[in-house]
Amino acid sequence: FVSPHQLNASFNLSVLDDSLSEPDEYFRVNLTHVQVLNPDLIWAKTPPRLNPQHSVATVTILASDATGGVLSIGPEQVQVPEDRDEASQQERRVSLRVRRSNDVSGAVSVRVRAYGDGSTTPPPFILKPSGTLAKEHQDFRLDSTVVSLQAGEKEAEVVLIILDDSEPEGQEVFYIYLSNPEGGAQITDSPQQGFGAFVKITILGSDHHNGIIGFTFNSLLGQVLEEDSKNRSARLYLQRQENRAFEDLQVFWRTTFSKDSFSLVNDGVNLTMQLVQTSGTAFCRRGETICAITLEVIDDQVPEYQAWFLVEIYQVGAGAAINESTRFANVTLAESDNPEGVVFFTVGHRLPIATPVTTKLSLQIYRQASTASAMTVQYRTVELPREEMVGPYMIWPAKSGMDFPKQEGQVTFEVGSQMASLNIYLTPDLASPSPTPKRFQVELYNPSGGASVDSQFGLANVTLVSDAASEAVWALLDQLHQPLDSAVLNPVLQELKATLATRFSQEQMTGMLEALGKVLAEAEKAPLQDSSRNLTYDLLCALANPSRDDTRGLSHLAEMTERFAFSLFAHSQCQILSAIHDSCPFLVISSFQWYPTQINGHKFRGQNSDFLQLPDRLLPVPAASTPDCRNLSGVQMTEFRTEHWFLNDSASVLSGKVFSVSLQGRGSRPLEDGNEVVYRIHSSGQQIKPGESVCLLWNQTTASWSSDGQYCRVVREGGNYVECACSHLSVYAAHVQFALLASYNEAFYTSGFICISGFALAIISHVLCSRFPMFAAKLLTHMLVACLGTQICFLVSAFRGRLFSEDSCATLALFCHYFHLSQFFWMLIQAVNFWQVLVMNDEHTERRYLIYFLLGWGLPALVIIILVIVLLGGFGWNIHSVYGLVQGDVCFIPNIYAALSTAVLVPLICLVAVLVIFIHVYQVTEQWKAYDDIYRGRTNSTEVPLLLYLFLLISLVCLWAGLHMGYRDLWMLILYVIFNCLLGLYVFAVYFMMHNQVCWPTKASYTVEMSGHDGPDATYQGGGPSTVGGDISKSTQNLISAMEEISADWERASLRTSIQPTSVFKPSPVMETFTTEGSFINTNLVTTDEESQDFDDLIFALKTGTGLNVSDNESIPGSHDGGSVSNSQIVELRRIPIADTHL
Repeated sequence: FVSPHQLNASFNLSVLDDSLSEPDEYFRVNLTHVQVLNPDLIWAKTPPRLNPQHSVATVTILASDATGGVLSIGPEQVQVPEDRDEASQQERRVSLRVRRSNDVSGAVSVRVRAYGDGSTTPPPFILKPSGTLAKEHQDFRLDSTVVSLQAGEKEAEVVLIILDDSEPEGQEVFYIYLSNPEGGAQITDSPQQGFGAFVKITILGSDHHNGIIGFTFNSLLGQVLEEDSKNRSARLYLQRQENRAFEDLQVFWRTTFSKDSFSLVNDGVNLTMQLVQTSGTAFCRRGETICAITLEVIDDQVPEYQAWFLVEIYQVGAGAAINESTRFANVTLAESDNPEGVVFFTVGHRLPIATPVTTKLSLQIYRQASTASAMTVQYRTVELPREEMVGPYMIWPAKSGMDFPKQEGQVTFEVGSQMASLNIYLTPDLASPSPTPKRFQVELYNPSGGASVDSQFGLANVTLVSDAASEAVWALLDQLHQPLDSAVLNPVLQELKATLATRFSQEQMTGMLEALGKVLAEAEKAPLQDSSRNLTYDLLCALANPSRDDTRGLSHLAEMTERFAFSLFAHSQCQILSAIHDSCPFLVISSFQWYPTQINGHKFRGQNSDFLQLPDRLLPVPAASTPDCRNLSGVQMTEFRTEHWFLNDSASVLSGKVFSVSLQGRGSRPLEDGNEVVYRIHSSGQQIKPGESVCLLWNQTTASWSSDGQYCRVVREGGNYVECACSHLSVYAAHVQFALLASYNEAFYTSGFICISGFALAIISHVLCSRFPMFAAKLLTHMLVACLGTQICFLVSAFRGRLFSEDSCATLALFCHYFHLSQFFWMLIQAVNFWQVLVMNDEHTERRYLIYFLLGWGLPALVIIILVIVLLGGFGWNIHSVYGLVQGDVCFIPNIYAALSTAVLVPLICLVAVLVIFIHVYQVTEQWKAYDDIYRGRTNSTEVPLLLYLFLLISLVCLWAGLHMGYRDLWMLILYVIFNCLLGLYVFAVYFMMHNQVCWPTKASYTVEMSGHDGPDATYQGGGPSTVGGDISKSTQNLISAMEEISADWERASLRTSIQPTSVFKPSPVMETFTTEGSFINTNLVTTDEESQDFDDLIFALKTGTGLNVSDNESIPGSHDGGSVSNSQIVELRRIPIADTHL
């Protein structure tokens, strides 16, 4: 430490390199003494001390100089069976090699160790899980534990002995590795060419470790395959020993007729024609002692006698053997398809139909069997034991002795004949009083020759109907009494739908319901083809048509619709399915086979923003996280867009909308644990009266709506919807009372036509008939165009809005909104223009025309663009939510907040700005009232109030239109009609009639005399106001008009009003200006006490434009002939912006 403040110091140690192979070595460095180098220091007499805990350091010299080479053992993996060698009956030996590489010059040695079950020393490598570990001295033995290699020797052998025992064992592993090398050798740390630091040895299973396989005792005999039963399969079970199930095992089986040879045909029985599978593989999992084989017989229509066959285990996987005593299982093929013969009625004779004119029916019987011998079968007529219910209707029993005579007999089948017939007689003249349809049965029984009667088609149902029209419907049902597929079903469904073109009687509807029942029963047994499903849905749709009075109140069709919904996935047990049929305008059927997590809380969205939402805890959710198809459940939700099937004597439901929801297999029942189904139904535009709504639940028992409030309650009422919650799975609806609201009527359309006509004529007048257009009148014309657009859009929207598509209605509403805003923006722009002209005395505002044009038509578009971007982009609305039907009547903005913010607030801001501006304008009325800034020749004092009246009428019309749109009260509509008529008449009278410039009268002419001379060239013929930017400004004309009212005190002035008034001026010789022989004052501009000469001179200067000269060669401004005037000058009177204090 050389510095007083030094805290750390270091020193170096060197390690000597040699050529010896050495392992890791270490030595210690001790700090033994510390002393002070400078004895002059103050604390030199108290020397520093050593810390005894940190005064020793240990240095490790790593192993080096592998002079004996690098050692490895191999091969890396070895598999060996445990059983003794079959040839020598000696224990199995495993030979491993220890290899030396790099340097073989010296003698080295290394220890060989084993690691297995029971080893206490962990191996110097990482083990991967690889099965059961073998035990040393029980499963294997290592003969040599030390391997020595002499100089120049590269390899040495290591021998292992695999010990055999009589216990069945599965696959076992153990490891052999190298350790403790000597003589300068090192153990490799990276495998090369199959040699590494250790070897993995696998002892294969032994002593039939995978079992001795055979059939279980119950599977050896007694197994029967029955083709005519619902379950056409049989299961045979294989068995192996519990202590011999160490691994997965494949077992190969086949069917045969002989134990000695493989045979599939015997005595005319071909197993390939009888069984779905004649051979296969059974898979026995590790640890399982029982595994199964499944046999299935093919269902055919061929009569077959009883037969038997064998199932043989002919091969097993490695490590297993076949138990010869249980190698074969005997299986019996039961008799099927009535080999002795079966008798039944043919298709077309299973449901014979009779009318009141039918007295005899001929029924055909078919024999399905050998025709080599004759046989007989007996028949008899049987009454129905009771009425048959078909929905709400009944089929009555036909009475024996009245509708038909009791009949019995025998039918004989001749040799070679498969067909026979029998006759059944009817007595319609003695018919029973029971209404049609009526039915009795013809039964076949007691066949001879060992034959049998078909259980389903050995009975004919004779049905009696009232007329031929009913017969046409009922005759179609006979085709459904046979095995059904799409080839049979589709034509029948199409014919049934075709018969619906006419009104059905109750008898015909009974046949229709029975046909639908047969179709749905078939759909519940076997899946229908898509074409048959679609035809069934179309048939239900046709029956739901509200124009059919024969299905009115027939709620049984709703139950059939539920059955159809569940049949869509009745045969898909382990699939997530969804089916939606929504092509019918009267009902939408949705059915789902989902897990509980998908069903719980599901929300079905219907037409007109209606919805139905299931409870969040409707079904219990299993704890297992993995899906199990046993947890799949079926749910159906149907939206009836008409209450046609539910109509009864009670009041109709809201919007004719009915919802139905049910779970498969659970029916209509109350919900538990506070679960509720929530649904919302909107009105078709009418306003709902608050507090009068009732939630309805369909009572299937009474076939009527229940409103007692036990299960359903009103959750929320809106202006046009009702939201309900029901603790019951059933059919739902709602009943409301509508507020008496006024809709758009003839008076409304008349007022709109008057207003549109007034605005159109005013616009035409301003565009085509304007001789002297003013800038303010141009701006007014733009506002009139906006008003006309608003009136047209609003009228079309009210007249056709309900019939437009959603896109068309949204487009119309957008234009209506645009023109509505444009009215008020043009009001604001006109007010700003009047501020510039009337308050700021700026007569050159026309230079801002382009800016005004862009603002007047662009700002409304900007407001709409912002509205659409915010609601569509920010809130995720669609355009139909922003613009659409308001209360089902008119296309505008249906959302109240969007309407208030853009259709009310923005115009209100414009109106407030207009009001503020005109308050300031009227504070300086004397400054502008005598000028003509709106129309030439018409003073502002008259025109400005007329314009404000127009603004007021437009605002009031929009006010009442908006209020009626929102509240639909009659008095609001009346006020709207009144003010809209006033607006139209006002615009017609004021801006078409009074301001039509074609009708303006010609003014008197004025002559200005120069130097006391009168001449034709010095005369201005006042034929009317000059054009904009013309030769005589508007101020001149206003002033001349004002001079016509000069009092008699000013008759001495040189400007006189007469038939041709004159003004006499004299030129000043010095300034070349005009001097007057007298002074004049316009009493409209100044008060009578300002009569001093100074004021006269000022007024003269302002009105004559001192210093203004007109050359002799120039054309006289404002002259009608355009000629030149010599020796004369025309005075242009101008408005000069000058402070009132100067005056």
